Amino acid sequence: MAYVDRDYNEVGSGGGGKWSRLFGRVVENPENPLGWSVKMFRFRGITARIHLVTILYMLVMIVSSIAMVNMNWPYMLMAMTSLFVVVLAHEFGHCFACRWSGGEADRIVMLPFGGLALCHPVNEWKANFITAAGGPAVNVVLAPLTIGALFALGLGDFVLFNPMKPGIMIGMVGTERGLLGIAVWFLHYTNLVIFAFNVLLPMFPFDGGRMIQTLVWKKKGYRKSMELAVTVGYAGAILMGVIAVVMEGGQMLLAIAVFGGWACWMEKRRLTADAELAEAGYGVVGEFSAEEGEEDSGATRAEAKALEREARDQGELDRLLAKISGSGMESLSRGERKSLDRMTKKRRDG
Repeated sequence: MAYVDRDYNEVGSGGGGKWSRLFGRVVENPENPLGWSVKMFRFRGITARIHLVTILYMLVMIVSSIAMVNMNWPYMLMAMTSLFVVVLAHEFGHCFACRWSGGEADRIVMLPFGGLALCHPVNEWKANFITAAGGPAVNVVLAPLTIGALFALGLGDFVLFNPMKPGIMIGMVGTERGLLGIAVWFLHYTNLVIFAFNVLLPMFPFDGGRMIQTLVWKKKGYRKSMELAVTVGYAGAILMGVIAVVMEGGQMLLAIAVFGGWACWMEKRRLTADAELAEAGYGVVGEFSAEEGEEDSGATRAEAKALEREARDQGELDRLLAKISGSGMESLSRGERKSLDRMTKKRRDG
């Protein structure tokens, strides 16, 4: 669904009683419910984790489907599996795109209604655009594969569908090709729906909102692009909320609208905080002043950027030391180890 371009801060898991230590062996951060994720695997230096709530949500959906008339548990199992696979591939797309554009990405967390790729793209519009577009690009690559599979199964007539009424299509596909046809169609359906939601919704945290922001960033600078993207995001969330209220069965759309509005509000708060830090000489100075054409001399901008880097490195170093103190050196990711080595060498040399 989205990527995060800020540092991921964790609460230390040191101390606590026997239960806390035992629970800490299973989940990553027992003292913070937001960090209750379980490691699934590691691929190309990217750790994929799944939140405990996500596991619970999938189990509840599958078990509750047993009592449904039109959606028994095999169908729900295929739906949940398709959603998981497509979203995971989408998030890997963000990570690999971020790395390709010169940034760092080493973590994915699967959440109940989507995924979260923790990426740190280079601080310029093009790298951020590439990172945002990396997820939908995976969906574009998957689309001809699922379409080809449907045609190979003789289900070419089911490539196009009404996204609001998938149940009708499931019954028709099942009649034609049984469970195999349904499984392939679910992958096709989920892939296109994930692509549409992420690209067509012009609000955070969806990729469409981020891509719009980066394109405006190119012309207007970071701060103005964020202000515009937040405003557009609020409008999109309100419009979607109204549509969800008036339409039948719009509970999911309403939840997405609320989530999008909340994400825009959080981005607005972060933008305000960054602006205050920039005025004090410790914020994202390069983004808020130099890129927006304020009349600062080259020397002043260089000094401001140096102060910014120093403050950012100090904050990151404090975070890493706190994490080591609470969870040990082995809790650091590969990117965090590189950052620690760089800052340690910098201090030793100078």
